Amino acid sequence: MKHTFCICSLAVLALSACGSADTTGSESTDQAAQEIVRGTATTGRPYVVQLRFERYSGRTSTCSGTLFAPRVVVTAGHCLPSDAIPGRVFAYSGADLAADLPLRYSIPAPGQPSAWAKADSWEAHPNYSVQTQDADIAVVYLDRQPMAVDPNTHQLKTVDPLPLNRTNVGTSFINTKGTLVGWGASLALSADIQTNSGGGVKRTGTSTILGTPTLADYHADDPNVGMLSATTRSHYIKLDGRAPNANTCAGDSGGPLIVNISGQDRIAGVSKWTGLWCEDYSLSTRIDPYLPFLDNAYMKGGQATVIPYVECVYKPVSGMSTAYFGYKNNNGVSVSVPYDANKNALALDVQNKRTSLFEPGDHHYQFGIDFTSGQTVTWKLSPTNSPTTILNATSSSPSCVDNNQFKCLRSCQATAASACAADLGVDFQYCMEECSFLYDYFTPISCDAQWSTYLQCSSAAASAANNWDCTGAVYDEPIAAACSAQFSAAMTCAGF
Repeated sequence: MKHTFCICSLAVLALSACGSADTTGSESTDQAAQEIVRGTATTGRPYVVQLRFERYSGRTSTCSGTLFAPRVVVTAGHCLPSDAIPGRVFAYSGADLAADLPLRYSIPAPGQPSAWAKADSWEAHPNYSVQTQDADIAVVYLDRQPMAVDPNTHQLKTVDPLPLNRTNVGTSFINTKGTLVGWGASLALSADIQTNSGGGVKRTGTSTILGTPTLADYHADDPNVGMLSATTRSHYIKLDGRAPNANTCAGDSGGPLIVNISGQDRIAGVSKWTGLWCEDYSLSTRIDPYLPFLDNAYMKGGQATVIPYVECVYKPVSGMSTAYFGYKNNNGVSVSVPYDANKNALALDVQNKRTSLFEPGDHHYQFGIDFTSGQTVTWKLSPTNSPTTILNATSSSPSCVDNNQFKCLRSCQATAASACAADLGVDFQYCMEECSFLYDYFTPISCDAQWSTYLQCSSAAASAANNWDCTGAVYDEPIAAACSAQFSAAMTCAGF
């Protein structure tokens, strides 16, 4: 989402020692900040992806992650920047990142061959602490199941997830080998490891599991303060990173520690910390203490419910009424429900306004359907893994309240129907988000009344092109031509 009149103050994410960030915004610099020390390059293990977070600050942060459900990646909590740009968070499952990097901006629709996926949403464990780095675990929900090249057919096919280890990696694993995989640096050029080399290649290597770290593993020159707490230490696995073992480095954060149990590889930990110069040791967050969080994330990968609801009905003194609908998608992923008589049916929706792609979260006022006083608007929705819901709206349904959100609603309905809305990339949902944002901006500086006046005026504008200023020169949406004075008054009040 873009905000034309936004002045943002963005927090900079503090990364743990194995995070990777491009501080210049340059792709060439960013690619120099990626791999496992003493690891071996691999095109295998396609379930280990590189995560790329493009940020409002102009930086790009990269981490590793592991697919453990068809559309859910587990990674480290410290990998999630506070200023990640929606629609600009990517997962790469291919074998040649340098060649494929430009393709992230032209990803085809889900179901089409691509080594790139976009993130629908992401969340860290609710107990994640920046101060102690405890509960350093997170999930990223993807818009599709990742794809990788099949070594036999040389064609892209969907990637199978790697299962979680559901038992404690306890004393029985001490002095056994675990496998590390990641997209991080192969060589640190400074003690703080953010200056490094060897990027853009997935590597793997083995390291010896040493068990739970001890208080002696706190080092003042490498201050992971979580080591001072016995409870926090119990959530870690320590690995021997000394040669000839492999060790993690910048950009490997979020990658897996894999153990083999009865012939089955499993994710036992998530890479989170490494020593100075990427040497001596590394720490992984154990999977088993966080199974409830991850099991819930597995459900939110497409198995949770999508529930629609009637928002309200607008009842003018004369003319047609309008029924407005919203929905709540309890998944972390978007859910597609194509138009169909049994799955997604609304007879009065002759213009196909109703939602067919349900994004994560609670979404109000997604579309409106006009009807006469004698009609009933009926929407039948039956998403996969959800109950069938049949909604009925009539002139006796609860009336809409004429508040700020409703003023946005009426204006955006007219704006989205304008002849040039599509040319400017504006739809109803986009307009609603932008309008609400401007209310949040204008209200503290007492310009909300002027904004309301413009919205009330624009809601009556007909859709023909001559009724709208479609240049986009002043604002990134169509402006109702008859309401230009009201629009100018709002912008002048705000100092634009």
